[in-house]
Amino acid sequence: MQFFLYPKINNLDTALAHHGHTVHTHADLAEVTTAPDTLGPQGLFKHLTTRQWNLATTDRALVQAVYDLKINFPNCIVFLQGDAAENASSAVDRLFDRYPRLAPRRLYTITKGRVKIRQLPGS
Repeated sequence: MQFFLYPKINNLDTALAHHGHTVHTHADLAEVTTAPDTLGPQGLFKHLTTRQWNLATTDRALVQAVYDLKINFPNCIVFLQGDAAENASSAVDRLFDRYPRLAPRRLYTITKGRVKIRQLPGS
């Protein structure tokens, strides 16, 4: 799987690579004329959908925008909260121990003690 990291999350790129996934950052959206921060949620998800990239994030507002704006995102979102973002390596290990294959159109929320799954809008 290919993941876009937003924002930069310490050690998450190496943790995902350890599980055999490819990681992309803002630099990989170089052909976009504006910075990903100024694209807005709909623009960012449009570019991620075009590239068939999943999203790994700690940005609660971005995840909430998917539900508020009813953005139809066909890939999955991995949302790390609190301590899970600080210890990304063990959080990703817990995620893939519980769900070896991530399903499309799902939000995987990783907290300190658990991994929760929720369906994305348009599913």
